[in-house]
Amino acid sequence: MQLVEENYEYKYRIELSCYEYNSLVELIKEAQKSDIYINQYMLEQFENYKLIKISQAKRNAITKANKARSKKTKEKFDSAVSALMREESELTPYKIAKKAGISFTTAKKYLKQLNENNYLSINDE
Repeated sequence: MQLVEENYEYKYRIELSCYEYNSLVELIKEAQKSDIYINQYMLEQFENYKLIKISQAKRNAITKANKARSKKTKEKFDSAVSALMREESELTPYKIAKKAGISFTTAKKYLKQLNENNYLSINDE
């Protein structure tokens, strides 16, 4: 977790599940019992929360955007695998990630899927 530079032009919001919100409430209560100073304004803001309902249309839009992003990443992955195979280079998550410009974890995930579908044998390093 990183600190955000103080800037009074912006307000920062975070999304919390009910569980996360309740956990945070418990932490604040414990801090108050321990005489840890908590900014009063922050406490007031925390107590005046508002629930944000995500509409079905927005959920659909999020799902559509995620699928499009995943498709684009998969295409990059496939391109990198093809290029490395043409070069007769060893297929490792690191080499694929570097060639495709995707994360190592994503390359590893897609490479594992290829292996599970018996498309190829991989080196998992």
